[in-house]
Amino acid sequence: MSGYNTRNKKETITYEDLMNLLDDRLQNIATKECINDLKLIIENQQKTISKQQEEIDNLKGQVRKLQNENDEISQYRHRTCLRINGIPPSNNESGDECLEKVKNLIQDLGVEIPESCIDRAHRIGRAFKTKDGSSVHTVIVKFTTWRHRTLLFKARTNSICKEKKIKMYVDLTKRRVNILKEANKKIKDCVNIDYVFANINCQLCLKFKNSIQPVFFNDLDDLDVLLDHE
Repeated sequence: MSGYNTRNKKETITYEDLMNLLDDRLQNIATKECINDLKLIIENQQKTISKQQEEIDNLKGQVRKLQNENDEISQYRHRTCLRINGIPPSNNESGDECLEKVKNLIQDLGVEIPESCIDRAHRIGRAFKTKDGSSVHTVIVKFTTWRHRTLLFKARTNSICKEKKIKMYVDLTKRRVNILKEANKKIKDCVNIDYVFANINCQLCLKFKNSIQPVFFNDLDDLDVLLDHE
């Protein structure tokens, strides 16, 4: 029997080994009590997450409000300025020369604005090409009063402005300029909307085709709400 092969012979399992194996298996099986404990943990975590989400939403609302208020303060400082495109630039143009060109434009338009009401004028940003290929370098004009700034802005529809290719814009904060750009993209395919624009008071507005009065909005979130009810 010395050559007998015992490799395939099953080893004997004792009762103690069997009980240890059963105990190991039972430990891996969740009891009803464990399941209830897990459910309770999950419920508490869901309540915590819900509370935290509510706090996050409240904080987002406060941040949005502060951003709008800060932008309103910043825009208020721009209220007496106008941006004018179409005034021909000259080589090595000084601030005084630029101011004189603005005064000449005001005189051509027949707008009564005393020289003392024009604080200063200068070029801003870089020169750029228009669709017709002409070179334009924006002039920003600061007035001492909102009333005289508005008088010139209202004269932008004058035929002289059309002949000289003069365009005037209210001076918006960078934030409002960016919001307008994004707003124009959002309404591109909206058939019930004419356009978005900044009015004479630098407020952002949306014009529906079936409405005479524009609707105001402060940011893109406001605009999304308006578009949802389009």
